[in-house]
Amino acid sequence: MPNLTLSWSEVPTLETVVCDSIPCEIHHTGKANTDKYFESTVSSSKEDSKRLNASFRGRPLNGIRVDLPDQFTGLVCNKEKANKRNDIKLNAIKEFHTLTLWNYDCKPTENDTAVQALKWLEVSSAIHQPVVKEELDRDLD
Repeated sequence: MPNLTLSWSEVPTLETVVCDSIPCEIHHTGKANTDKYFESTVSSSKEDSKRLNASFRGRPLNGIRVDLPDQFTGLVCNKEKANKRNDIKLNAIKEFHTLTLWNYDCKPTENDTAVQALKWLEVSSAIHQPVVKEELDRDLD
């Protein structure tokens, strides 16, 4: 069974970037001119600055900016095969704290899978914290 290894950059702090999740598969690895072909089409909604509109390859997109929970940092990684056992090594090269989620056919809502997954991170942290007897006694009184 292959192993997964994550290594941090030699740089103590990684560059912070904008991260977008677009509902499509792009068969390209490497840099893309997103400033010219994607970012230039992004505009904020008049009602809510976290809601966005854009266009990708002529298709309209509706987006929402979602902040990661305070105790979490998103990582952008390069992937490389580590050895003949098909082990995978991920090299963290950048970080993000806000994620823009995009939909083709509808406006993003709190019910979208990715939004729910990010909320689960906060719930999971809360339910897995150790219970201190004094706090439990205080809460029960």
